[in-house]
Amino acid sequence: MIASVNLRLILVLLLICRASTAPVSPNKPDPMCSSAHLVASDQGSLVYKYKTEVKLSVANGQYDIKNQITADVHIKNLNDCNYAVQLKNVKITESQDETESPVTSLATKDLENLVVRCRWVDGFLIAVEADASAKADHVNFIKGILSALQVYSPVPTDGENTVREEDVLGVCTTRYKYSQKGTTTQINKNKDLSTCSKDKIHLSSSPVLTSLLGPLVEEVFSAKSRYVCQTEIRDKKIQSVKCKTIEIDSDSDKKSTDKHTHDNHDHIDGSDSSSSEEDDHDFSDKADEEEISSKLISIKQELKLQATSVVNVDAGSIKNAVRQTLQYDPTTSFDRSNEVVLNLVSKIQGLLKSNDWDQFASSHFVEVVNELRRMSKADLHNFQANADIKNVVPLFLKEIYSHDPVGSSINFDPATLKFTNPLAVFYLDSPTEDLVKQIVQSSNKLTAAQVPEFVVLAATILKSYKARQDNNKDANDKIKEFQKAISKFLKSPAKDSSNVTTAVLAAYAQLGVYDDQVRTLAANDKAPLEVQYQALNTIRHICDDFIDDANQVKIRTDLQNLLLKILQNKSNKNAVRVWAFEALFTSFIYNPEEDDSTLGDNLEKALSEILDQPLNQVNGFIWSALKYSVLDRLCPLRGLAARLRAHHSNKKQFLEQATLSSRQIQIELPLRRNYRAVIHLCVVFENDRAVPSFIGGKLAFDGIRRETLRLPWIEGALIIENLDWNFADYFYRLDPLNTNKNVDDTYKEKTKKDLPAGLKKLQETYDNKDEDPDPSVHLFLKLFGADIRSRDITDKVQDLLRSNLRTFIRNQVLNKFKDLAGKNPIFRIPLEIGAASAAANGLTLYKSAQLGILADLTADFKDTRDSAGSGTFKLTSHSAISLSFTFQREVSSPLTSLGETVQIGVLSNVPFDYTAVADKNGRTREFNLLNTQSTLLATNFKYALRTSKGVQDVANRKSASIDPSCTPSTLYRALGIRACLELNPFRSIQLGSRPSYPITITLNKDPSIKKWRIGWRFDAKDAPQYEVAVQSIGATTAYPGLGISATKTGTNFDIKVLTGMKSFYIKGTQTGNKFDGTVYSSDDKEVMTTSGTLVINNDGFKLDTKLVDIASKKEVLALKTDIVPNRGKGLTADIALTTPDKARSFKIHFLGDLYQPNNRLVHIDAGFVLGDLNYNGKVHLERSADQTRIELRRSMKLGKNLPQNGYDFIYERKHTNDKTKNDCNIVSHLSLRTPQRDEPVKVFDFKSDFTRTTDLSNATLHSSLDFVLLTRNPPVQERIEVDYIRQSRKPNSQAKRLISPEANLKVQVKTKSNVFNFLLDHHHRKSSEASKKG
Repeated sequence: MIASVNLRLILVLLLICRASTAPVSPNKPDPMCSSAHLVASDQGSLVYKYKTEVKLSVANGQYDIKNQITADVHIKNLNDCNYAVQLKNVKITESQDETESPVTSLATKDLENLVVRCRWVDGFLIAVEADASAKADHVNFIKGILSALQVYSPVPTDGENTVREEDVLGVCTTRYKYSQKGTTTQINKNKDLSTCSKDKIHLSSSPVLTSLLGPLVEEVFSAKSRYVCQTEIRDKKIQSVKCKTIEIDSDSDKKSTDKHTHDNHDHIDGSDSSSSEEDDHDFSDKADEEEISSKLISIKQELKLQATSVVNVDAGSIKNAVRQTLQYDPTTSFDRSNEVVLNLVSKIQGLLKSNDWDQFASSHFVEVVNELRRMSKADLHNFQANADIKNVVPLFLKEIYSHDPVGSSINFDPATLKFTNPLAVFYLDSPTEDLVKQIVQSSNKLTAAQVPEFVVLAATILKSYKARQDNNKDANDKIKEFQKAISKFLKSPAKDSSNVTTAVLAAYAQLGVYDDQVRTLAANDKAPLEVQYQALNTIRHICDDFIDDANQVKIRTDLQNLLLKILQNKSNKNAVRVWAFEALFTSFIYNPEEDDSTLGDNLEKALSEILDQPLNQVNGFIWSALKYSVLDRLCPLRGLAARLRAHHSNKKQFLEQATLSSRQIQIELPLRRNYRAVIHLCVVFENDRAVPSFIGGKLAFDGIRRETLRLPWIEGALIIENLDWNFADYFYRLDPLNTNKNVDDTYKEKTKKDLPAGLKKLQETYDNKDEDPDPSVHLFLKLFGADIRSRDITDKVQDLLRSNLRTFIRNQVLNKFKDLAGKNPIFRIPLEIGAASAAANGLTLYKSAQLGILADLTADFKDTRDSAGSGTFKLTSHSAISLSFTFQREVSSPLTSLGETVQIGVLSNVPFDYTAVADKNGRTREFNLLNTQSTLLATNFKYALRTSKGVQDVANRKSASIDPSCTPSTLYRALGIRACLELNPFRSIQLGSRPSYPITITLNKDPSIKKWRIGWRFDAKDAPQYEVAVQSIGATTAYPGLGISATKTGTNFDIKVLTGMKSFYIKGTQTGNKFDGTVYSSDDKEVMTTSGTLVINNDGFKLDTKLVDIASKKEVLALKTDIVPNRGKGLTADIALTTPDKARSFKIHFLGDLYQPNNRLVHIDAGFVLGDLNYNGKVHLERSADQTRIELRRSMKLGKNLPQNGYDFIYERKHTNDKTKNDCNIVSHLSLRTPQRDEPVKVFDFKSDFTRTTDLSNATLHSSLDFVLLTRNPPVQERIEVDYIRQSRKPNSQAKRLISPEANLKVQVKTKSNVFNFLLDHHHRKSSEASKKG
């Protein structure tokens, strides 16, 4: 039985292959047609009534929108299984919320004039032909009709078949079930859309994002749906076809897939199993209505044979026939926008000021961009020339340059040879032929000054053009003409024009072209290092298409000898020798299968001699490269590497690489099933140099396209010369916690002493050297093989080494911010991912997600700070930012469009003023909100529908409002500010499995408050002598702030106490340490008298006083205050308030030290008693080079006889260094106290001890984690222990080696419950005696 099944499959395959090779319009009869038994070849001309319907459930399922296309399908028999198809009477209607209206489209006339020829063999569509001038959209629509007519003819006696069928949806697994009802043959077709291999055009703001998020796109487009059809055949003619999409959930899909697999096995074994439950569907109108109402997207098709009709097909209208498959052509376009340019300009003008923004400000900008992408070239030129918005036009055009062929042509200016948005070129997927012609013609009039900004971008366009062209000869001719035009800039390169030379070479490498000038530059050892790098890189990327067949062997042999000479020449720099080694083993240079074997033998012999030399930077790199090549089955070095390692006599060389040695490293990181990231790193050191001369990195992701490992997604390289002196000097100041310390000889010696042995030796070498002449650092950055960045960054690197990383980054960010501040709003679409693929009826199914950012960075800066940080920094910001998330789904064509857009908008607008002053007298920071009410965060969402009338917003339904939730009024009374949260639970949008609601968070400030100030000062003129915590300046007495200030003039003093709730003043006189005074309320009324001791001097502030009520003559409160500035060691403050009966009290202890270069300390210990309420809290934050400690404690007792509740958290890290080892100890603990338990509950207890020797030979880690699973009832205690021990033993002769011949490694993980245990205990010993190998 199995043999018979295989025979049948072979016969069917031969039938398809035979028919597919036949022309659509043959002159001789084809015997394959006469053997058809399902659909007759002599059935004559046919006319079908066709109807297709697209229905979307929109606005979160509130209602449906629908369009319907009807047409008469005229099919004319051209004899011998060849037919011509033409549509007549095409009509379109739209329905929105049960309201139907006709649609008039200019594209219907073009569609009715289109004639398509096809080959239809026994129901199976083999080929399609259309005129070269036909629009892809119209051809796709007819392909959708033909796909519905396609059936698979069964082998006799078969009741069910599973095939891989090609139609407009791609190549999909399709199951056919056949049944006979009288004279009618009924065929049920079931297509699983998740199995389709289809072509789609990716729409993205970045190809990296498209590839990186590729699995997500595949998940979206492999819809959990099926396409099912029911076809009735009578008298060997297809009488009717009904098709529709069926949505399925993931669980049923999994079961169905398993069942298919099981059924396929059963079918092969000869069983009669079937899946009637999945193939029997109700195609009645009532069933469709019930089913479609719950779908997001539903598509139906219906064809009925007309009994008496006259066929009218102009089969001779195809003049220049282009043969196609039945698959969807992804080069389709959307319907053109009917939006008027002036309307878009008006929308933009209304959004140029951030004061007019709402939550959807960024969404409106995205809407404008999406409409511009649908506009004609003339409309885009009108938009570009509009004078009213000329300053913001580039913001929008740069977002369309890479998505639309029309927009990409506007990006290039042939007069200046410049691109308006160069970055968009790298995202251009399909450049137009007109743009390519402009590029090639412009290259003939290039000047040297224009080369760096033009040639690399031009090469990128030509490369994309060749990848999309079927006519390779035309693309190759254009590339050769471009090469001829730019080759003149390689003839006599000078050192000051190295950027021109490297740009041309980068274009050569990108296109794969080569000439003798490249060889000359590669052989010139006096050329700058970056020129040699690009020349050798060009040799690595030579493409056979641009080398004459007669000269291939000659050029290959010549380059092999040249590269081998460079590799063997020890006077060359190590980096150049390594690049030559990598260029030797590329597909063009090293091809042992085609070359004379003597070439490969000589190369292997020369390489073996280099490896036999004593270990050095070059052969050390080669050994590391050979190690990874053995593991890569695609690497041309694989066989050579195995032979070299096997026959190498000095096996110890494999393990003798020093710490600072050249090497290649490859890391593979699994990200998900069948998906991984591959990181490839290369480092090359020169002899007696601490700074590498070359650092290269590549990043690729494997799992989406198998060829991506050969084409790195991101590739970067740093070429460095003469930077060792700067780098060595940087070590003296390398202290992230110390930016102000003077670097003297003592500090230098201490820093040098702490360096590892290898660096210490190099440091001593460079201590006696002068600064290196002509240091240089060149950066090269590639994206998918295209050079997107090539520049000299020497100045930036030296700025970094002269300061520190934190200061360098801060200055770069501030400078960039200053450049953008005060200009037009910034608009970007940084993340956009989507694709256009085939819908079941041949229209375009478009899905996308866009993230838009709109920012207004209006701000004023003032910065007078010096290198020590002293001075004033002031920032007044009127900035606002708006984010938008736009999700679109659309079934579109030039005929009609039907889609929905979901927009989620976010707005944040908090204008503020910030001032920081630092001087020898102290530190203060002032902050103020410029508006009495500011929007910290506001989110909202809305829906928009796209129909033939354009885009229309769906009005949000009115919903009830609820009162906002605000922060406690105590905070408002204390500081005059509060935050309020307003959430609307009556409107929601479903994102994933959880609903999301619109929220608004506002900041409200009392109008009387001018600013808030925090910090402390002493001995400053025209300022209070002391300031503690927060003080609101210029506020009414209702919002005094928190803190205390005091001034003294002669014997008179004035003290202001800010409690947060109230403020009061104490005025009086002082004799010695004794004082008497009167307490005034905020409205200047005498309320109490006070007396006590007061000391105010440069050493601190001390106050001990009692307050007596004037009316009752009774003691009210005792106040003790002790503030010590500590002169460079922080600030200590103790404040205590108690009532005479001790029933109420408040105590706080503060210790702060934030301005020490090596230490940071904040300690607050506070508590209060209010009757039966008792509270104690502690915050301790301490950080130094040797220790970090975080301590958070809180305990509260709400009643006299009630239990306590609170928590206790501790984290402490101690770090000790000595000459031989480094120790790090970490202890962390968290416990909770709840009213239900008498004893605190220990949540977790963590301990870790890590020890590593200075020479990196030994390392030990012991850690344990005790925790409680509180989700269990009762709670379960668990313990995890991790032990890591690595020991290396080295003889004295191997002190400089990184890896020793003897090593022990132990890794152990244990759990208390034995849920997971792991042990790795490895002992390695390398011995010269074979019998003692371990």
